[in-house]
Amino acid sequence: MKCNCRERRTCLALLLGTVACVPARPPRELELRFGVERDYGPFVFRDTDGAVKGLSVDILRALLPAAHLRLRWSEPRALSELLQLAEAGQIELLSSLRPTPERDSYLDFTAPYVVVPAVVALRSGQGDGQLWRLTGRRVAVGRGYAIEAFVRRHYPRIEWQAYPDDGLSLQALMSGQVEALVADLASVEHARRRLRLQPGALQLVADLGYSYPLSFGYAKGRADIGERLEQALDALPHTQLRAILARWLPKGGLDQVAVQPEREHLRGVGLASLAAAGAGALWTWHRRRGAA
Repeated sequence: MKCNCRERRTCLALLLGTVACVPARPPRELELRFGVERDYGPFVFRDTDGAVKGLSVDILRALLPAAHLRLRWSEPRALSELLQLAEAGQIELLSSLRPTPERDSYLDFTAPYVVVPAVVALRSGQGDGQLWRLTGRRVAVGRGYAIEAFVRRHYPRIEWQAYPDDGLSLQALMSGQVEALVADLASVEHARRRLRLQPGALQLVADLGYSYPLSFGYAKGRADIGERLEQALDALPHTQLRAILARWLPKGGLDQVAVQPEREHLRGVGLASLAAAGAGALWTWHRRRGAA
C-alpha cells in the first residue's frame, strides 16, 4: 500500500488492508546543564538587571525548539571555572568557545557560528601595539581564554597578566596596571561601551595571525548533543542569524582598526593573516553548507 501523505509520516498497514498515516514521533527532549559565562559580552554575559544576554545566548535560544533541548542554566561564572566544571562532567554545554588541544580532551565542538578577529588594545598615544616591542612589559589577557595559550607560547618574554574577563582587563589597561591587552575585537568594543569610554580613548591593532571561530562546546562523546545542535544550526534561517549578528556586533570593519601584522615575530608560524581576508570581512559566520 502506498501512503500519499505530503508530510513525513509513518505508515501502518492495518488488518483490514487500509493504510493509516500517523506523525513520526519527535526526538525525546534532552535536558542539559548549560554553563553561563559571567562577562564575555557581547557573546554571553549577565547584564546589570541580572538577565543572561548576548549573541551566543540568542542563537542558542533560537536553536532549542528544533534541537529538542531544554537547559538548566548555571550560575554565571568565569570561563576558567566553567571549563573546570565541564572537564569534571558537571556541565554538558558551553557557548562562545574556540576549540583548543586542551579543551579537545573533554569537549567536542560544533562548526563555528561566528568568526571575529583578535586585537591588541592600548591607550591612545601609548605605542604602536606591536607585541614584540612589549618584551618585559605587563599585558592583560583573559584567564583560560583560547588566546592566552597562543600569546604565552609566541610571546614568552611578555609579563602576561591573566584576568577573569575582558572587562577587568580593560579596567586594568585604563588604570595603568598594564600597558596593553589582547582580546577579540567585539569583546573590547562591548567592554568599552560598558565602561563608557570614548572611542578615541583606545587604539586597536589587528592581525595577530589569530581569530576567534566561536562554537558550542558539548560533553566529549555525546554525539547525540552535537547532531541536534548541528541540524538546528543548519536549519536556522540566514535572515534570522544575520539579524542576531547585527543586534550585537558593532558596525564597521577593519577600517576602524590599524592593521599592522606581527610579521617580524610570527614569520613562518603558518597562521592565516586577518589582513589577507580583507577589511570588509570583519564579522563572518560559517556553516558547512556555506556562508551567505
